[in-house]
Amino acid sequence: MNRENTPPILYVIVTLLVVNLAATVWIGTKSSPTIFTGKSAAPPEEPFPDYITKETKSQIYGAFRKAFNSRDLDTFFALFSDIARAQMKKADVKTSYDQLLDYFGGVEEGIFSHYEYAGRQGNLKVFILYYIVTLPETSKFGRQGELKITITDDGQEYGIVSAFLQSKTQ
Repeated sequence: MNRENTPPILYVIVTLLVVNLAATVWIGTKSSPTIFTGKSAAPPEEPFPDYITKETKSQIYGAFRKAFNSRDLDTFFALFSDIARAQMKKADVKTSYDQLLDYFGGVEEGIFSHYEYAGRQGNLKVFILYYIVTLPETSKFGRQGELKITITDDGQEYGIVSAFLQSKTQ
């Protein structure tokens, strides 16, 4: 190809292609590779069951509060669903329950904050309910806490599978 007959637009196109190639190589070396694991980082959002109303959320907290404050292991153990109790050792529950009572002393008022969809277990949807709770003055960790109650839902009824109480730093 004769340089005298080459239109100037070809020089511009070649220059742009070289710049594009250089930028692609530079970006490729600066970014970390993405590893595909076949799973998304978070489960897809799932709507909260319609039958779990505001009153039901309050009842769930009330049932936890009554069972936890009873200071009776059998009452506390009965709070959990059949599926959960089948996977628990009562001796382990007793140890954890006694520690929680020692640390927190009980729970007072609680209000539902929000929920998260946590995935599926077989045909059950799993949700985590979050409550902001007031702890008694005897609590070793302050007066504010957060309670997470994990429930399963089969589309008709729920079951409590776990509860996690922690203090909130003020």
